[in-house]
Amino acid sequence: QAVTVLFIGNNATPNAGADANVMVHLQARYGVANVFYKQASAANNTTDLLGIDVVVASSTPGSGDIRGKYQNSAVGVVNWEEAVMDSAAGEFGLSTVVMTKSTTTTHLNIDLDHPITAGLSGQIHFAHSGETLNTTGLAGGTFSLASAANGTGAGNAALFAVDSGGAVGVDSPAEGRRVMVPITDNTFNALTSQGRQLVMQSVDWAANTEALGFVAPKTLAQWTFPDLTAAETGSGYAPTTTAANIVAGNVDGTNSLITLVIENPSPAYPTQPVLRIFPTDGNTNIASAVSGDKYFEFTVAPIADHVMDLTGIMFDAARGGGSTPRGWGLASSLDDFATLLDTQAIGTARPNFTTYLVELRDNPLFQNLAEELTFRMYVFSPGNGSTIEFDNITVLGHVNAVPEPATAALGLMGLAMLGLRRRRNA
Repeated sequence: QAVTVLFIGNNATPNAGADANVMVHLQARYGVANVFYKQASAANNTTDLLGIDVVVASSTPGSGDIRGKYQNSAVGVVNWEEAVMDSAAGEFGLSTVVMTKSTTTTHLNIDLDHPITAGLSGQIHFAHSGETLNTTGLAGGTFSLASAANGTGAGNAALFAVDSGGAVGVDSPAEGRRVMVPITDNTFNALTSQGRQLVMQSVDWAANTEALGFVAPKTLAQWTFPDLTAAETGSGYAPTTTAANIVAGNVDGTNSLITLVIENPSPAYPTQPVLRIFPTDGNTNIASAVSGDKYFEFTVAPIADHVMDLTGIMFDAARGGGSTPRGWGLASSLDDFATLLDTQAIGTARPNFTTYLVELRDNPLFQNLAEELTFRMYVFSPGNGSTIEFDNITVLGHVNAVPEPATAALGLMGLAMLGLRRRRNA
């Protein structure tokens, strides 16, 4: 079942703060066709919410462009603009006091076993850096999901929510679910995988995805390159995450045609180390990269008696410097790498990653796969020293057990009987 999301940001396109990164993560989870963007100054609460299951409001707009528009909405709202959430004229009113900002809070304590915190417990690493929020007072009916474990305001509620019908400060009771996420404009760029998990599960809960029958795609395999190494093979290139019933191989280069290194470059990215790619001899477009075999690759496969449905490939990429063009193209072994699934020039340079999504959920070729699948990432840049840098390469989708033959036969028999009954009725 599709979930439709309205994302509210400051600019005409989602390019303020970390909004572009948030937008891609929403699209990866719910589908590109189901995520809509609106500039806050143009938002209209009477027409925006038609067919929408959840509103996600960034802190990049001024609070005046959000205030007064969604506080009476029966549609759930996930928000990280504290000025519309705290007692400083905040009509959502989940916090009874002005919220505290911290640049030293990197860890959270999980306070409540809840769908938003599912899969997480104890103390988690929430963000590598950036500004976070917390509060010393919650409105009646509002509950803390996670509190600051360190930094300014340690012990205070950081991630908190209220269910529909619960009390809030100004307009009570809340007509829809509300969640306050403890980040500000750019913090999402520096969130750990656990931090992003909390944000996305907040959106799930606010949208009431369980009632909608929505099942979020899982991370089937992910490579985060945690170990520094100048070698092109080894533990740093192994997947850092694999889902149950999935196997995945190491990221692998093409020997002398490109060089792979896991390093901490300077200036530093919010997440380090990263994978640095040095294409040799300069290839300034995707055609020359493909013809010159300038690629690295990675594999993913279901275990026996399972199949996988892929929804997308997501990753972070940036130029190592200012010279252009530098970019990438992705192909797969399904057609012996004959077709590029997507190719783009990279628009940002270190230390600012761009998050990319190659969506596969509507491509029938990538559904019901029982065999190993290899992806090749072709890269191009002006010369030997012109690096391209990657992180958080992620294969998203679902993995399912193949029905036992007897079960499948019963299902087919049931369909046959249903067809016979319909013919008789006709």
